[in-house]
Amino acid sequence: MRYQSFFQCTPNNGSDLLLDVWDTKVNDENRPVIVNIHGGGWSSGDKNEVSSWSKWFNSKGYVVFNVEYSQNGPDMWQKQISDTHDVVNWIVEHADEYHLDINRINLIGSSAGGHLALLTGYTDLKENSLAPRETDSDSTVEINSIINLYGPSDLLQLYDDTNSKEFIQPLLEQLMDGQPKTEEIKHRYLQMSPIQYVNETSAPTISFVGLKDKVIPEEQIEILHEKLEENNIDNQAYYFPFSDHSYDTNWESIANQTTRQKIEEFLSKYN
Repeated sequence: MRYQSFFQCTPNNGSDLLLDVWDTKVNDENRPVIVNIHGGGWSSGDKNEVSSWSKWFNSKGYVVFNVEYSQNGPDMWQKQISDTHDVVNWIVEHADEYHLDINRINLIGSSAGGHLALLTGYTDLKENSLAPRETDSDSTVEINSIINLYGPSDLLQLYDDTNSKEFIQPLLEQLMDGQPKTEEIKHRYLQMSPIQYVNETSAPTISFVGLKDKVIPEEQIEILHEKLEENNIDNQAYYFPFSDHSYDTNWESIANQTTRQKIEEFLSKYN
């Protein structure tokens, strides 16, 4: 069952945003959560685009929240991560209403949504600045696991190394309000790179990417999982030889069937 609700953004963002709640009747208390963040190059896309995934997670007993985030205007690099942190906090605040287990909150995102899922999962938002999550932080909402579908982990490297510079570079410039040619803007790209925040407290992470992906190179997954290994974080990465970007939109493809199988096994381990 799907219905809409609102979550309150921080005052700097200026307005409420919608989310879709996919409720489940598999059980009636202490239910695990999936926060589903859509892609779209940080500037387009819609929460309805991930409905197939939400229905599938719903059928497995998860209460799913498909979220919106800001996409227009300046300072998107600050507003979007504020939005995703806000929705996680909103879910915790409404846990009793939806009978949720706040110790079983899992994030998933594809492409730009994967980037935001990683960044949200690995950071705390403190006074409008990002900081690595720490186990002794009273303000931290614990993230149980992160599912990354071909989302980038290092935006500065992505800017230079993507095979689709004519596509990716303008999107990153729009997101970050500029090219990474000054120290200030380079720092902004680094600040918005999930790999910068991986530490020994990071959530278990599983990633997927096609080796024919013309937008997000597999190196974006490799460097992330090398960093996770260095910090002894449980992680898995899967590379599909014949798959391009957004391969999961073909729901019945072999790659996507394998992806769902691996995700189900991964989630069962932590939920």
